[in-house]
Amino acid sequence: MDSHIKILAVCLAFVLVVVIGIAFMQFNTNSEKVNDRTEQSLPLIENASREYPTTVAPRASSPFTVPPIVTEIEDAKKISARITEVDTNQLKLGQQSYAYITISNTGNVPITKERIEVTAGKDFGFLLGYQSKTYIQEFNYDIEPGSTSRLENQFNLPLYEGFISLEGLYDVTVTVYVNNWYDIGEWTGQVTLTA
Repeated sequence: MDSHIKILAVCLAFVLVVVIGIAFMQFNTNSEKVNDRTEQSLPLIENASREYPTTVAPRASSPFTVPPIVTEIEDAKKISARITEVDTNQLKLGQQSYAYITISNTGNVPITKERIEVTAGKDFGFLLGYQSKTYIQEFNYDIEPGSTSRLENQFNLPLYEGFISLEGLYDVTVTVYVNNWYDIGEWTGQVTLTA
């Protein structure tokens, strides 16, 4: 029985080698024919005076096609904005208060979504050391190219955290993202918070 299996395996291996050899010879023959046709047609292309369009018609999409992200990349190149002003004069502890951040759209794409991250930090001394907290707010202001918008950030900052007063001088960093993901920069400064 084992000898029959060995003979069958040798025969199958021989047939496989023959099939691969025939396929390889067929591939080489077809490659030579394509190269011959290309060499013969080159003079015709060089002497042609008519220009042909170089654009290719888009293929029909299928349910398995992944949509291209080229549009997002092109939009990213056109987005340009900057923080023109940060007003923290209205911020108070222990009550509802506001900070205002002004954004200028210096690009040619409308800005429709804004995300503002405000990080405030302070040294609370020996026991607590330096502590910071980040506040995130999102907006849906429409800022057309060439225009400016003032975003109102509402805060409810406590006066105390446990028995510790939160009054004092804070290091503040404001980072602004537009259209959900494009970082337009940051503002850093110091803000004194009182009741």
